[in-house]
Amino acid sequence: MLKINYSCGDYQFIFKNIELNHDKIFKEIKDLKFTKAKKNYNIEISISNKILETLPSGKIIKKVINKKIKEVIDNYLEYNVKHRIVTSWATKSYPNNEDELHQHRNYWLSACYYPHGNKQDNFKINFKSNKYEHWSIPVKKYNMFNSELYSIEIEKGDLIIFPSNLFHCPDKNTSDIVRHSLAINILPMGKIGMLDSELIMK
Repeated sequence: MLKINYSCGDYQFIFKNIELNHDKIFKEIKDLKFTKAKKNYNIEISISNKILETLPSGKIIKKVINKKIKEVIDNYLEYNVKHRIVTSWATKSYPNNEDELHQHRNYWLSACYYPHGNKQDNFKINFKSNKYEHWSIPVKKYNMFNSELYSIEIEKGDLIIFPSNLFHCPDKNTSDIVRHSLAINILPMGKIGMLDSELIMK
């Protein structure tokens, strides 16, 4: 099932329970080697940023996620372009971890896949709206139209695709377990732009 979120004029495509063996992939991700991501944050990332090339389930993960990305590009964004997954890495967020907002510069689209998590774990990903806010007007009740920051709940099997320039971060891990995820960055392929801005992406 596909859910499309248009909060604050930004977009995220959320595929629920994609066709993968989540338990098997979760075990493979936990077996990876990790390193501290930032000095002041209790979060770790995989040493490799090409894990889809080395995970035992890497090929099938890539095939399924590529299919979802193509669906988004062809049927919803409606661009006439192919794409390529360039980087892929895993993250670990420990209980009570609070991360900072960040974006993935030099990329077009990004995606996160969650091999575990249920309602009780309360896993969320936060986004900061990209829309330009010239006014600072008192808010009666925050909603998707007036919120600069908003959260999306995620569960086992979810895949979320969003623009790479959209600031985001994992919400605070309020569970008593380590939260794992798999992230990827995507570039378009072929000719993009025109005249002095033309590029051939390979």
